[in-house]
Amino acid sequence: MPLITITSDWSKNDWYLPVLKGKLLGLYPSASIVDISNSIRPFDIYQACFVLRHSYKSFPVGSIHILAVNSEPEPGHRIVAARKDGHYFVSVDDGRFPLLFDDLSQVCSFEVEQVGGGGTFKAADYFCRAVEGILSGREMKEGLLRAGGAEHAAVLPDKITGRVVYIDSYGNAITNISKRDFLKVYEMASQQGHIPDFTIYVGGPYLKFEDIHEGYNSVVQGNEVAFFNSLDLLEFAVNKGNFAAAEDVDPTTEVLVRFIKM
Repeated sequence: MPLITITSDWSKNDWYLPVLKGKLLGLYPSASIVDISNSIRPFDIYQACFVLRHSYKSFPVGSIHILAVNSEPEPGHRIVAARKDGHYFVSVDDGRFPLLFDDLSQVCSFEVEQVGGGGTFKAADYFCRAVEGILSGREMKEGLLRAGGAEHAAVLPDKITGRVVYIDSYGNAITNISKRDFLKVYEMASQQGHIPDFTIYVGGPYLKFEDIHEGYNSVVQGNEVAFFNSLDLLEFAVNKGNFAAAEDVDPTTEVLVRFIKM
């Protein structure tokens, strides 16, 4: 019995989601279909990949994950099925896969053949054909996916430069600065005989943090806080508030962590 997840920007008020589910169940009546999220902002591939990247490993190995955001096929943007970490992924090969995986070198895939006929909603048929190929054991090959714009924080001996990459439904701002990179720079400075101080600048010189806490409740209600979240990514929040709205922060806001040797 296949387990199929869907991540999309399809509103539940539209027919796209039930059409895809109906077609999949028509092929595999015993399938389990799980919605990861159908509230992705329209055409926001970055948000969709962030959500799927940090959730797919919680599902059983062998799960099939359909990423249906900006997913209508067009010339030069083929639909593919890929395998990584024992999971399968179906989406458009337009450079988005590097946003899901740090390393494409061992990701195997196959291209889904063109679906005939007219209409403006061909993605559902492509996705069904991809699932059929996966479950029939169709051969996959390495090195077929398009490289893309995976963006990592820049790590230097005295600073880390990154940006906000995701705003959650509470207005918390999550960055691409990892705890591992933060500790790497901190320990590098410590090994040179210095215990560094640091300042975190968000969107310029005026909004800054000089402490990293354990979580939301480390500060009193209404105060701002910086901490490493459950994904080990640097996050900014307001305890019981909306940080993004309060500080006019969005997924283009730059973040700088500057280390100062004492």
